[in-house]
Amino acid sequence: DDAARELTARGQADIRALGNLLALDHVRVDQIIVSPYVRARQTCELLQQHNAWQVEPMIEQAVTPDSVIEHVLQILSACDEQHSLLVVSHQPLVSALTALLVDGRSDFAFHYPMSPGSLAVIDLPVCAPGQGRLEKLLSPPYER
Repeated sequence: DDAARELTARGQADIRALGNLLALDHVRVDQIIVSPYVRARQTCELLQQHNAWQVEPMIEQAVTPDSVIEHVLQILSACDEQHSLLVVSHQPLVSALTALLVDGRSDFAFHYPMSPGSLAVIDLPVCAPGQGRLEKLLSPPYER
């Protein structure tokens, strides 16, 4: 069952290393949306352990691997645009969402290859297709 799969030992190490990078960069997160899948919730917990984010994650079915991207946009549109938002999700959704927000087309997902544990940082002044600017695209292995 895909939803019940846990992070592997390597996945845990990658996320701990990413959490350390985010802490060193003093990344602020004001809102968290996380998939209900076990490995996504574990990822979120590990990131929170390495950072001082006092945020209760919102578990959202609409950010699972095969979700409809328009539903994700509706959820993102409801978020406060003045806050930093972390979405913990899965492929193929994250590459398609990144392409939609940055390029205006989800079929450009191949421009944003992401392995498990990757992070895309998008400056999104308005939650609409093509309005984002990709600031970083990071993938493991991270410096440990």
